[in-house]
Amino acid sequence: STFGLLFCLFFLFCSVFVFAQSNMVLNHIPTIMTLRDVTAKANISESPVLFFAHNLNSNEDERMTDFIDKEGRFSYRLSPGNWVIEFRVFDALSQQFDYYSKNVINVQKTDQRLNKTFYLTPVGSIGGEVIGENGESIAGAELDFICASNLRYDNLPLTTNSAGHFQAEIVPAGFCKVYSTKQ
Repeated sequence: STFGLLFCLFFLFCSVFVFAQSNMVLNHIPTIMTLRDVTAKANISESPVLFFAHNLNSNEDERMTDFIDKEGRFSYRLSPGNWVIEFRVFDALSQQFDYYSKNVINVQKTDQRLNKTFYLTPVGSIGGEVIGENGESIAGAELDFICASNLRYDNLPLTTNSAGHFQAEIVPAGFCKVYSTKQ
C-alpha cells in the first residue's frame, strides 16, 4: 500500500539520518581543555569563555560559549585535523576580555581523548584619538602598538576611523605605547 511504502521510506530516511549523525559524533574526539594564566601559572576557573576553532584541513569552523569549571577545564569534541584554537575569557565585572590565547593543535583519528593545557595571556582594552599638530583629528592614521609583553595580536586596529578614533579590545595587559603616522 502507499502508506506502507511511505512508512518504509520514512523509516529508511530516519535510519540513514541517525547513522550519519552518530558517525559525525563518533568521528569527533573528546578534548578536555585546561586554561591557565601564563603569568600566575594558575588555572583560570569559573568564568565564561568564548571558544573559536578553525580546521585548517577542512575549513570547518566551530564556535561556542561555555563556562570554565572550578578546576579550570571545559570540554569540546573536535574532528581530526589541524585546528587553530582561540580562547577569549571574560571577567563579568569589567565586561572586557580578561584572557586571550590563539594556538594550533593537531587531532589524530587514532586519539581516544585529548587532554590539553593552554596558557592564556591577561589582556585589556585601549582606545583613543589621534590629534594632529593643529588639534585636528587624524582619520586614517596608521597605528603601531608596542607593549611591554612583546606579544603581538593580529586583531589590533591598524588605522584610525573617519573621526580619528581607535579602539582595541584584546591588548596584552601592562604598559603599551601607541605610535601613529599619517602619510
